[in-house]
Amino acid sequence: MKTQNKQKKKENKWRTGTLILIGLIGILLISGVYLAQKESDNNRLDFREKICQEIKYTPSWAMNPQGVFDYGYKRLKEGAVDVLVDNGIYFIYNSNCGACHKQIEDFGDDWEKYVESGYTINCAEDKK
Repeated sequence: MKTQNKQKKKENKWRTGTLILIGLIGILLISGVYLAQKESDNNRLDFREKICQEIKYTPSWAMNPQGVFDYGYKRLKEGAVDVLVDNGIYFIYNSNCGACHKQIEDFGDDWEKYVESGYTINCAEDKK
C-alpha cells in the first residue's frame, strides 16, 4: 500500500513538472510571436513615413524594404488585390491624383480589402 502511494507521488511530480515546462514554453512562444509582430508593425510605420518623401509621382508601387519599383497606372486583372497583398506590394497614391482615382476605380469592390490590408498609402494624408 505504501509503495503504491510513493509511486503515485513520483508520477505526480513528473506530471506537474512537465505541465509547468509546457506552460513556460507556451508563454515564450506567445511572447516571441508578439514581439515579432510588434517589430513588423514598427517597420511598416517607418516605411510609410519615408516612402512619400522618396516617390517621384503617383501612383507608385513599392515593397518593404526595397522601396518603389514602378510608377504609373496599371491595367490589372480581376483578383489582383489578393496577389498584391500576398506579395506585400504597396499602392502609393495621392487623393488629388487623377491617375490614382482611375486605378482605385479599377480595383472596384476589392479597393476596401486593399485598404484594410494596410498595403495602401495615401501620401496626401500622410504629409498633413
